Amino acid sequence: MKTITRYKAAVVHLSISALIAILLCLIVFAVWYPNPLYNATNVTHIFLLILIVDVAIGPLITLIIFNPKKKELKWDLAIIAILQLSALAYGVFTVYSSRPVYLIFNIDRFDLVRANDLASENINAANLSEFKRLPFLGPKVAVAVRPDDINERQKILFSSLNGGEDLPFLPKYYETYEQRKSDVKSRISSIDQLISYNKSSFAEINNLKKKYEKKGLAIGYIPLKGPHKDLSVIVNSENGDVIEIVDFAPWQ
Repeated sequence: MKTITRYKAAVVHLSISALIAILLCLIVFAVWYPNPLYNATNVTHIFLLILIVDVAIGPLITLIIFNPKKKELKWDLAIIAILQLSALAYGVFTVYSSRPVYLIFNIDRFDLVRANDLASENINAANLSEFKRLPFLGPKVAVAVRPDDINERQKILFSSLNGGEDLPFLPKYYETYEQRKSDVKSRISSIDQLISYNKSSFAEINNLKKKYEKKGLAIGYIPLKGPHKDLSVIVNSENGDVIEIVDFAPWQ
């Protein structure tokens, strides 16, 4: 039987690690952080750094310690695999815990809400059952409605001013997007306004307009406030439906 060299073992280890990394990238960037939300959260640099370090270190250690004559080789390789998978699991859990779960319309804009922005007691306090459990397959669109009680409004205002919880992070004030489309429609801005904020992207914005004009859709946009970068939500001007999210600055 042909003896496996340390170089071949390292290549096999690298191939397996790379395959796992590719699968995780598909989950993270296609499901949890769909384009362009990964730009709004800056998860790309963090996650790719985790993958590169994890994928590189495991095969490198295998290359260093691999010796087919060593009696404890299987045990050593098992330890490497356990450590590598543990580090990767921690990284994936961190990314999963901060994934976008809601696009919350809040007065005149959308706020991107991440899983770790919502305290468990606030999730449990949601009035609607659909908001008592966080979305798993990408963010959900909803509306945060200010309470009628003046004291409650002031409480939320003072909390937000002091760095505490603001309206978009309190699920008990969430209502379904369908119920509040009229609120959204009154806040839609002209798509042409995006050009003044993104002069270097004139061609892209113009192509965006033409794409929906061919479909017979009138579009506008509403700003999306993100934790790292602000984006623009393209909406149907006639019915308020969210069409897509684009990586254009929504304001100056």
